[in-house]
Amino acid sequence: MNRISQYRQANRLLVIMPTWVGDAVMATPTLRALRNLYRTAHITALTRRSNRPLLDACPWIDGILS
Repeated sequence: MNRISQYRQANRLLVIMPTWVGDAVMATPTLRALRNLYRTAHITALTRRSNRPLLDACPWIDGILS
């Protein structure tokens, strides 16, 4: 098993989002890329409470922690 395929078997991911609103918005393409790489994984975003509304409708994550 090579190194990349080892990580692709992950079934749970926690993404620590940037704290500033603009940076959090600019990080959403990364969430899309992670979803494309880990199609069956449960992806949770950790963000500030004030940024939570930005991620509520995000189709690429399964949960939000604030």
